[in-house]
Amino acid sequence: MFPAETPEKFRLVTELGNPVAVNALRGWRLWVRVAVTLLLLAAAASTPFLAQANVADGGSNWYWVGGAALFFAVLLGILTWKRLRSTIVTFDDGIAWEEGDGVRTLRWDQVTAVAASRTRHSINFIPTGSTYRYTVDMDTGEPKVLTTYNTAHVERVGEHIIEKVMPRIFEECVEAFDRGEEVQFGPVVIGRDLGIKYKQKVFPWEEIGAIDVDAGTFICTRAGGGWGRGVAISIGDIPNFEALYGILTSLMAPEEEQEPS
Repeated sequence: MFPAETPEKFRLVTELGNPVAVNALRGWRLWVRVAVTLLLLAAAASTPFLAQANVADGGSNWYWVGGAALFFAVLLGILTWKRLRSTIVTFDDGIAWEEGDGVRTLRWDQVTAVAASRTRHSINFIPTGSTYRYTVDMDTGEPKVLTTYNTAHVERVGEHIIEKVMPRIFEECVEAFDRGEEVQFGPVVIGRDLGIKYKQKVFPWEEIGAIDVDAGTFICTRAGGGWGRGVAISIGDIPNFEALYGILTSLMAPEEEQEPS
């Protein structure tokens, strides 16, 4: 049963099981964007009159204000239009999204990798929000990129994708690792005989002091410190990071934790 707000074109999708959620710019979020856009346009339109009325007091400054208001109105309008055209419906067995005048579908077993990043923003050290980016690699070779700017409820969509595909990807990576293969996660490669490799740096298992995640950064340090003691890599640059970190934490766990009595 499709939710009432599901666009008609998505109701024709039957191969992905039951629908879970419709992710679209609707309701109060849409009206807030429309209202702000109209206010900015009104401000831009009024600035010539304000400039004429305040010529003696530097009326030309009002033209700059009007230009800025018009710029942000157009920008917000474009972003809102993109959001309106980027409805995504999540299903039990995949997702579907608008592409042109039609709908494109993606099954979970077609996803080969997911890279996720979150950027926190602030003004004068005061948090103003976060933006998200999810890059979904498919077995067709062309990624689907979901961002705060082009996808409504992007965090909900991205985390749903990770929740659905990462257990399978994790198992595949563990099996490859146990066979003695080197497993690649973008710029990071791990292997039983290799250890951890990032670009030209190699960390044999016995030389690794600790691994950690801090503020969206993966950190690997050598035991004992010293020159070239570690690396720090943005999680957004590491596809399937959840699988990588799961393998590393199990390998780095104390023996008593790995083999409970």
